[in-house]
Amino acid sequence: MKALLRKDLYTTVASLRTIFLIMAVFAVVTVLVENTGFYIPYLVVLPSTLGSTLINLDTREKWDRCALTLPVSRKTVVGARYVFMLLMILCGAAVGTVCFALRMMRGFESTGIAEAIAMCLAAALIVPSFLLPLAYKFGADKGRYIVIFLIMGLMIGMMSIWGDGYGFSGGISWLSPGILLIAAAGVYALSWAVSSKIYEKKEIG
Repeated sequence: MKALLRKDLYTTVASLRTIFLIMAVFAVVTVLVENTGFYIPYLVVLPSTLGSTLINLDTREKWDRCALTLPVSRKTVVGARYVFMLLMILCGAAVGTVCFALRMMRGFESTGIAEAIAMCLAAALIVPSFLLPLAYKFGADKGRYIVIFLIMGLMIGMMSIWGDGYGFSGGISWLSPGILLIAAAGVYALSWAVSSKIYEKKEIG
């Protein structure tokens, strides 16, 4: 699996550079400007969009044919993709946590850091949970459009939850971020199983 993870990393180097540059810009802005807390969910969710890029590149380079010649099962190929996506999501969560902590130090936020990041992390897990099975089933291009609307819905929903539209203060006392995160992790695990089944039955020509 390590080799498959390295392959995904090397494949997405250009995309990662762009994503990290965007994240760096938003991170600086959200730390320095008070009414920009809504950028933090974006920082956490952004890396989770890499799944579509990976599958699109795999399709273009006919990676699936090459994968069949490797001494690994199809389930392992899918598993490596989900592990890679999880690592990227955790990187986004780390950046979001640092930004949120700095905003708290500057007096921009009052909500607990654990609750805020748990909400963002849950949203980031949901995106690939829908994207990857759709991409394996219908292809990256068709699956991408569905996920774009999903991401927009998640972002709008998260902003409405926090009420003021700018920060994380208030608005989430009725919802347990821990329960939401556990539920999102469950959906991610289910998505992993579904994608494995789809890929095992997929005809690769």
